[in-house]
Amino acid sequence: MQTGSTAATVASYNQISDELAKRVPKLHGNRTIKYRVAGSYNPKSKKYSLLTALHIPATDVIYDPGIDDWVNIALIERILPNGQPKFIDLWITDQTNNVVVINAKKNLDQQIYRYFELCNYNVSNPNRDTNAPKLIERIDDVANYMAEHELSERRRAAMAVVMEWSDEAVIEYWQAIDPTTRVTLKASDGKGLDKRYFAYLKARLMEKAETNPEAFVEQQAGNFLPAEDVANVIARARNMRLFILNSKVGEFTWPDGKILFKYKRGFGVKPYTLLKDFFVRDPQGRADFEIVRSEVETK
Repeated sequence: MQTGSTAATVASYNQISDELAKRVPKLHGNRTIKYRVAGSYNPKSKKYSLLTALHIPATDVIYDPGIDDWVNIALIERILPNGQPKFIDLWITDQTNNVVVINAKKNLDQQIYRYFELCNYNVSNPNRDTNAPKLIERIDDVANYMAEHELSERRRAAMAVVMEWSDEAVIEYWQAIDPTTRVTLKASDGKGLDKRYFAYLKARLMEKAETNPEAFVEQQAGNFLPAEDVANVIARARNMRLFILNSKVGEFTWPDGKILFKYKRGFGVKPYTLLKDFFVRDPQGRADFEIVRSEVETK
């Protein structure tokens, strides 16, 4: 911490109204408050990062609603013999993990706390001038803990979704991304699955769920219908002739002759499996599936 001086007198600073002062209650007991460099926290690594040391200006101009005017505030370490203030030259560096810890027991810390709460450099100050540079932000330990806890819960929920999937559901997921998945999964002897490669696909799926749980769960809820349920609806709709397969031209049609789904014919192609994938993964397919399911459930 370094210091400097100016020609202005101490009386030029921190003459705020009682109304404004009440917005920043004095710290008591052993309480500590933490401020970090704004935007420096990485929630994934749970670390702070700062390429260079950050200087916190010792003075600022803020609006005081109690007097309906602008006032000067400052970080003043002490008063010099000539009556001028000696400012606190405050730096935040990676040596302090980019955090300033304010201790209620220290008078100087109390002053830094009040300055931080009132200045425009603090992103956490709801009354700040938004044109001022964003230098620091107050750390809410309770909010941070709850955010981390909620993220952990979302990760567990997403991974639980994967754990409930059958082997076939895992294969269908990757098949939609890479049509060669089933071929790649064949064991070297041509019988069954390559267990090692399947384990690899399952692990990658778990990683997807853990890395971005919200997107993964939303995708499963909105973009991927349970394949088993879709297959059951298709079987019932097929018996009820809610759609008709024309395998010669490779298409499913509604009873009125309008095309429901077209597919590319070929050796080994399974039309109803393709229809199921269409219902499960395609946006239009999901809309059409809801029509089919509604008809099945009402008849």
